[in-house]
This record gives sequence, structure tokens and C-alpha cells, in this order.
Amino acid sequence: SSLRNTFIDSTAAELYGFVESNKEGAIIENCKNYSNFTEGTKRLQYIAGFVGYNAGTIKNVTNYGNISLPIDRNGIKFSSPQPASIAGIAFTNAGVIENAINKGNLYGDLASDEEQRMSIAGIAVNGGKIKNSRNEGNITFNYNKSKLNVLIGGISSGTASIDSSVNSGSIKVNIADSVAIKYILQVGGIGKGGSVKNSTNEGDITIIDSTSSRWSQA
Repeated sequence: SSLRNTFIDSTAAELYGFVESNKEGAIIENCKNYSNFTEGTKRLQYIAGFVGYNAGTIKNVTNYGNISLPIDRNGIKFSSPQPASIAGIAFTNAGVIENAINKGNLYGDLASDEEQRMSIAGIAVNGGKIKNSRNEGNITFNYNKSKLNVLIGGISSGTASIDSSVNSGSIKVNIADSVAIKYILQVGGIGKGGSVKNSTNEGDITIIDSTSSRWSQA
């Protein structure tokens, strides 16, 4: 199965290439997403190439689509207190992802007078088991206002069990001088926490901080 040429014009908070939830015992297999999720995404909170919540199995899938989440949230409230999130394959993974490849570039841009949080991951934002998977897409994040609170991972940006996976995409973070408070910036070529074995980061990681503000300990 494949998804192509998607047009987005929605006030919904979530966008997933295939399904919102892949339940326990269910399998998504041998699927490809070719659609770019880059237009009409300004008001979205969660975007993933395939699935919002995976409790089953996702295997032998490839995301070719670029994903962009540029957010100017002044006057716009999130529907959930969770961070805005971008993932090449799945948002939350409570199951198994294996033999998954993300080739799409992921782009996040936050601009707000209030504190905003964002997570970006090549495969899945958090949770579950990820094995024999690969992120080849470049991840770029720009932040230019207010309070910085961001997690980025080439494979996962949260806590996951990662095995035999590779990140070959570059990760680049730009923090502009207008950022008032820097709370959290965690960047990992593979992941943030959990367990990692037999995995490799081949991508360059670049962080450009042009601010004069210090990191907050709050």
C-alpha cells in the first residue's frame, strides 16, 4: 500500500499518513508514504508519516515524505499539554517497529510568546521497541522566541528500546538571539533514554546558539 499527493486543509490537531491508532495485535506491513506534509500544517500539534499510536507491529515500511511543523502559536492554544511532535514513522510507540526507514526531511519551527515544547524523531517520538530501522532524513529545528524546551532524536526523542538501528541524517538546531529563557535542549543521534544496542549514529549534529541568555536550572 502507498499514500501519495495528500492535500492538507484542516483545523484538526493531528495528522498521520495511514491510521491514528494501530491496536495491539494489528500489523502495518509493506507500506510506503510518498506524501509531503508541509503545507497547511501550521495549526497541527502532532504529525507522523504513518501512525499516531502504535500498540501493534509496524514493519517493512518507508516514509519518503517531508514533514514540516512551523508553528507561530501566539493566541493559539494546543489541544493537549503534550509537546508538539514530528516523527517519520509513529508518534507514540507502545509496540514494535522493525525494518522501518524514514527518508523524509523533518522540519520544526517554533515562534511564540509563551513557553512551547516540541519533540522531533526520525522513527518514533517515544516508547516501545525499535529494531533494524534507519533514519536517513535530515532534521532541522529553528527556535526564535520565548522559552526553549525541545527534544530531538535521530531514531527516538523519548525513552525506547532501540536495537540494530542507524541514523545517517544530519541534525541541525538554530537558536536565535530573541530566545529569552533556555530550559531544555536534548539532542541525540540515536535516542534520549531507554536502552540502545548495536546501533550507530552516522549523521552530523550541529547546534548554533546565537543567544546571550543562560540556561535555566528551573
